[in-house]
Amino acid sequence: MADRHTTVFGDQIDVTALGAGIGKDGSDNLQVNVDNSTVEINGSDQVIVKDGGIGNTQLAGNISDDKLAEDYIQTTEVDDVTIEFDESTGGLGLQIKDGGVDTLQLADEAVTEDKLDMYDTPSIGEVLGYTANGMEWVTNTVPGVVLETDVIVNEIPTGLINSSNVVYTLANTPFAGTVAVFLNGMYQAPGVGLDYTISGTTITFVKAPHTNSDLYVTYIIDN
Repeated sequence: MADRHTTVFGDQIDVTALGAGIGKDGSDNLQVNVDNSTVEINGSDQVIVKDGGIGNTQLAGNISDDKLAEDYIQTTEVDDVTIEFDESTGGLGLQIKDGGVDTLQLADEAVTEDKLDMYDTPSIGEVLGYTANGMEWVTNTVPGVVLETDVIVNEIPTGLINSSNVVYTLANTPFAGTVAVFLNGMYQAPGVGLDYTISGTTITFVKAPHTNSDLYVTYIIDN
């Protein structure tokens, strides 16, 4: 049987047949021409893609979303109204667009108190205010900002109605200027020399209400 070559050497192939992709080494053995930038020949004489060898420059820009792994955000999944790809990072990260999230995107009761940057926890009767500590629950001291529980209507003050007693006591300290006293349905004028004066929770009449009179007081609690 005639000898058969098991190896083809470069000097056995005309150079015009080799083309640009195949070359010869110093021993006239055939080898693959690689740019050693995108592809290389490893220690096992295998042609492999180099680490980082494929980038945007080598891509034709035609990789579609269905070729991406499922754990990647696809461009079709970004509405570009509420969220967008961050151009400052080359489009590698997602960010909320300016004005992208408002009450339309928030579900009812979605933002709870524990998600707010509050300085303290509220107590009954307090209102939300801004202090040196930031947003804080504070005692209501602003006229016109009234809680329903602070409005007292037709309270009967303590004290005997016996034609001689002139001093009566309210259950709470009223906010200045909110007291309305009614004796037998008639509005009583407050002030020195008028029907009564008030100090704290104490109402003092100029003339004692007659026995069996109806006495009611309406006011807003001073917190």
